[in-house]
Amino acid sequence: MVVDHEGFQRTAIVGRVKIESRPLILVEATVDFCHSHHTVYNIFLQNAETVALISPSHQGNGIQATAIPVTSLAVGEEVLLRIQGGARHTGIEIQEFIVEK
Repeated sequence: MVVDHEGFQRTAIVGRVKIESRPLILVEATVDFCHSHHTVYNIFLQNAETVALISPSHQGNGIQATAIPVTSLAVGEEVLLRIQGGARHTGIEIQEFIVEK
């Protein structure tokens, strides 16, 4: 049975249902602005070697970007941030509504 937000219902055929449990990791990053105040950003990521963050590594006269899997991420490691509004799933902005009880 499928029910919409107004309570209307109908029967539907489901071709496939897949339920998976995946371990998640909470990554928090602190950004200092002018040493006077800081902001904390956070994101839940799948805890897998295939999920990586980008870290700037200073080499010679330039900066070389390095991918660091979240499974190898250490406290205090520097990562690049792209600050945007809204929630994302696989990089695409989505509308999200969360109720916590």
